[in-house]
Amino acid sequence: MGAAASAPVPPHRLASGFPYDDVVVSGKTGTLPPLRNEVGAVEHPDGARYAVAVFTRALLPAAVLPRADAVIGTTARQAIEFLRRPGR
Repeated sequence: MGAAASAPVPPHRLASGFPYDDVVVSGKTGTLPPLRNEVGAVEHPDGARYAVAVFTRALLPAAVLPRADAVIGTTARQAIEFLRRPGR
């Protein structure tokens, strides 16, 4: 990812799914109500890195939708947890 994507990520979207001190999250948000998106990278302490992109469409065209933002982090975490399962 480029330098812009390696900047700290606001904690309300992608990073909200990884509230751990040893997991590094970088990314770039995109919002054009009702669309809310985030693309980024997640690096775990064991060196494993994952590219992740979550795209959503809200029912309301509001600029601030905390629950929709939280879904982005939760979805990313669940996808990466699936990929990290033993035997995958």
